Amino acid sequence: MKMFYYIQLDEQDFFIRFVLHLRNLLVRARNNYFSKNPLKDGIKTACPLIYDISVSLAKVIKQKTEVTINDDEIAYIAFHLGSAIGSHKILSTKITAVIFCPNYYDINLRLADSINRHFSSDILITNILTDESELKKISPVDFIISTLPIAELLNFPIVQIGLFLNGIDINSIREKMVQIKIQKKQRHFEENLRKLIVPELFEINNDIKNEVDAIHHMVKKLEAQHYVWENFEAEILEREKMSSTAFNLFAIPHSMEMHAKKTGLSVLISENDIVWSNKPIQLVIMLCFKANERQIFNEIFDPITIILSDINNINKLIKCREYNEFIETMVSMYNWKCHPDNVQF
Repeated sequence: MKMFYYIQLDEQDFFIRFVLHLRNLLVRARNNYFSKNPLKDGIKTACPLIYDISVSLAKVIKQKTEVTINDDEIAYIAFHLGSAIGSHKILSTKITAVIFCPNYYDINLRLADSINRHFSSDILITNILTDESELKKISPVDFIISTLPIAELLNFPIVQIGLFLNGIDINSIREKMVQIKIQKKQRHFEENLRKLIVPELFEINNDIKNEVDAIHHMVKKLEAQHYVWENFEAEILEREKMSSTAFNLFAIPHSMEMHAKKTGLSVLISENDIVWSNKPIQLVIMLCFKANERQIFNEIFDPITIILSDINNINKLIKCREYNEFIETMVSMYNWKCHPDNVQF
């Protein structure tokens, strides 16, 4: 798991719980019985990266035990992984801020302490200033928390609060913090999209009828652009046999091996339905990743899948006819739901 996803789960409690679960799973399999999981579709849609890791584990289990694990049991594996990964808070980051407050009986220090008590896990206060002229000299920060109106325009967002932090002030800081986090992640998301989806890998094609044709066509395109090896199509089809990558009107096929020549995303839009595992889809995003860029998979897979889980978003994307229009439309759909660290178990 660490090799393919840069995730290491070595906590003893997780290991014991997971081993017990696998033992019971294998007992059920030998008796030709698998547990039904009513939340299967929900976790597949809400936690696509965790589900995909679970599919990879299911493949390893099959190689070791010759037991084929169905979607219901894969979803139970995802529950265990999601709980452990969530406890690590792998993707958490802090927002930097400067406090501007007059120094009167150390009220600025008490205000800083109060802000820290509420936001110590989210905000890093880099400085406490008492003179407005000092604001021009500060190093770049994400925003300024001020108890006074600031006369001169600055290049930083500003949240004005009272001298004594109250509920309204706390909400104002929290709203700005969320906004800044989204903007940061949105910019990073766009950078990744433009890096991974080049114009040559964006296509409108209304002649594709089914998943086999789509996979073959898109793999050949990736091969022609020197992104993948000749065995990539077989790897894609193997992943589809484990569990379909088709969701609502879209599919996101990819290999579990992640050893492409170059990292990239190939996009195909069709005005007509493509039959994919008996589901009609109109958007296909094929992923391939180079070994030393696997971390990008973690950053890009969840946001794309979560964006596409909204049928309204898909309807907008399949109407895009140009590369830039597609990128800009997808970036505009990025919001707080797309943060991988927002998933709760």
